[in-house]
Amino acid sequence: MIGIENVNEFYTTHYLEAILEGDLKPVFKEWSRLDRETDRRPPHKKLRRLSSDFFEFRAELAETDDVQRRTELHHRFAAHLLHALGYEPQLNPHTVEDGSVTTIAEVRRADGAPLLWALQATDPDADAPEDPLNLPPTSPEATAPHPSSPEATAPGEVSRRDGGGERKPTLANLISTKILTRPEPPRFILVVGQSQLLLIDRGKWMEKRLLRFDLVEILGRKETDTLKVTAALLGRDQIGGDGDESLIDTLDDSSHKHAFAVSEDLKYALREAIELVGNEALHHIREEWSANKRRELMDHPDFEQQLTRECLRFMYRLLFLFYIEARPELGYAPMGNDA
Repeated sequence: MIGIENVNEFYTTHYLEAILEGDLKPVFKEWSRLDRETDRRPPHKKLRRLSSDFFEFRAELAETDDVQRRTELHHRFAAHLLHALGYEPQLNPHTVEDGSVTTIAEVRRADGAPLLWALQATDPDADAPEDPLNLPPTSPEATAPHPSSPEATAPGEVSRRDGGGERKPTLANLISTKILTRPEPPRFILVVGQSQLLLIDRGKWMEKRLLRFDLVEILGRKETDTLKVTAALLGRDQIGGDGDESLIDTLDDSSHKHAFAVSEDLKYALREAIELVGNEALHHIREEWSANKRRELMDHPDFEQQLTRECLRFMYRLLFLFYIEARPELGYAPMGNDA
């Protein structure tokens, strides 16, 4: 889906592309009912109305390199965005090892335990925005000094430096080493970047699996289906916390079930494909080879094992190529090349 990146398969690719929208239909149906019968505007319509505000915010950001001003502009828009998704924007400082972090919205479970933390990541530089995970977390109530030309770093591995030379941990590093290691860590982290939203699940973070939402695409195109899916995956009502089962968990279960079903289907399809390849090989031998050469090969005691082994090799090579073809973003092969 355009604008939503399924990083390292937060959900299985097949589920996200072919099944997710079907599983979300009850949510969309309830939104339609509330829209008809009450004054409650559905979250995807609230997101649509934010489009002009978002691009005005981006234009204002491009005109200033003042860190404090950029942080204030970002926090103002982030509050509108979170409100549209059903959250109550509010600054809450939390103590973490060797420091503190400020959330801009939170969701708690019925027993008071943290369920979701929303964190702001503002790029202090007016250049093209980078991955929010590469930035230090932003405390909207206070802005630390920042260099004019930061070092380029890989996600979660490097830190920025402040004006005094002190290394500041990236958000990715802070999540891994400070936030998720707390005695009561949040289950979800919603990172609000300047042009991206990231949904992180504690159970999937070790494998760097997350959902990345490109606001430029989503709010620029304003496609209804994409807005609906975005609002459903990020919305406060779907995250849970009030004793009801989280929609995120329901979708996760469905994703696993469909992945198992696909695996079962694939197993039988693979077996059938190997049989077809083997039968085609036998047909070729019978039709194209001489009688003596054919007899010499087929009478060999290891012929059946050799044929099976070669068919398996052939199919696994094809599967490898199919995988490369399906994941062009990995850059393993120039799939756009005519050859």
